[in-house]
Amino acid sequence: VNAFYENDWEASKRSFELALNYEPSYATAHLWYAWALTIQGKFDEAKHHIQLARNLDPLSNIILASDGWIASLSGSYGRANNLLSSAIELNPDFPRSHLWLAYNYWVTEEFDSALYHLEQAVFLSKRHPQYLSSLGFLYGITQQPEKAAEINEEISGKSQDRFVSNYD
Repeated sequence: VNAFYENDWEASKRSFELALNYEPSYATAHLWYAWALTIQGKFDEAKHHIQLARNLDPLSNIILASDGWIASLSGSYGRANNLLSSAIELNPDFPRSHLWLAYNYWVTEEFDSALYHLEQAVFLSKRHPQYLSSLGFLYGITQQPEKAAEINEEISGKSQDRFVSNYD
């Protein structure tokens, strides 16, 4: 709550450190701490905690994907590509790995690869609004406004039946 809803970084640091002091082998706490550190731009510390998480739970899909995502956000695009591609090899059906690999590709302006992985993510997520919105955004930045509008309409339609965040 302190990190992701209140943006109270000092309180979140104390909370994560307290939790990890009690249970240093809790991979998920290291993962969440790595995310909080990444948001703050503390990439070296984030890398340390995501590596601890990987060591504790080496087959976790979200931990493997997060390692690549943190690499991408820190500007290590080649490393991110390798990590996320490896995560996809281990579990090609985990949509988050495809989503974050697509983001990594679009930051490096490799739009065909980004489109491929976003389409995979949308399919694997059963057209979840979060994945659809990313696909719509990619269509928008690649000058495909008709496709972007179709995605927007699909997301709007989904919002009649279920919660769709304002972000999406």
